[in-house]
Amino acid sequence: MTAPTKNFRAYLKCAIDRALKDEAERNDNGNLKWFAELARRGVLGRWDDLAPECFLEEYLWCVGSVRKKYWVHEKHFPAQKLLFRKCESATIVRDAAQIRAEWTAKKCDLNSKMLDAVIATATKVAGGWGAFKVEYLLLPDNPDSELLDDWWQSYSKLDDLPMVGRAIAWYLIRNLYGAPFFKPDLHINAIVKHFFGPDRLSEMSRAVRQLWPKVCDDPRWPVVHLGVADYMLWWYRQSTGEPQGV
Repeated sequence: MTAPTKNFRAYLKCAIDRALKDEAERNDNGNLKWFAELARRGVLGRWDDLAPECFLEEYLWCVGSVRKKYWVHEKHFPAQKLLFRKCESATIVRDAAQIRAEWTAKKCDLNSKMLDAVIATATKVAGGWGAFKVEYLLLPDNPDSELLDDWWQSYSKLDDLPMVGRAIAWYLIRNLYGAPFFKPDLHINAIVKHFFGPDRLSEMSRAVRQLWPKVCDDPRWPVVHLGVADYMLWWYRQSTGEPQGV
């Protein structure tokens, strides 16, 4: 085992232990339980059952989280959901003018671009959920693929929605479908750069597959689900700031 991989093994173990501890102590907002359910159901099962309210809630979370710390955004999110009528698309369209007036009085930590984006996307969803899924929520030929390249078309269509850029599109795919890959966001890229070098996400994926049986004994994941591992590493890095200076 090389020195970088050995050091990463210790880091991965800390990340897993932290995620499990926070889950047990109910300090993770139910996140790990949610990802366990996504992994259990699989991408196709999740896509088939995906409801428009669930999609809009994830979309609102992502749009509102831009340049925000997790804990700050979490604090404001309940008020944002209330502003956007519990993410019911038809109600958002019906109440759009009132929502804008309410936002003017109380911003709920959202700027005008975020407000416009959610209303615009809710309008698309309200136009027909089936048609929206066909247009924007695409799946690769192999929905179980762990390769980002196979998910590129799915990413590209989500990127067409307002305020969905590189990080948010991958986040949505992972959170909506439970897709089994590492999303190349700020925190994951920092971990990759520190332990493996810039742009070596595939090397970290291979290391996690190799190390997982040695560092995780939770019976829910006898074999690693990279979407779950992605969450655990992301959770640890955004919680601790480690590794620093990347």
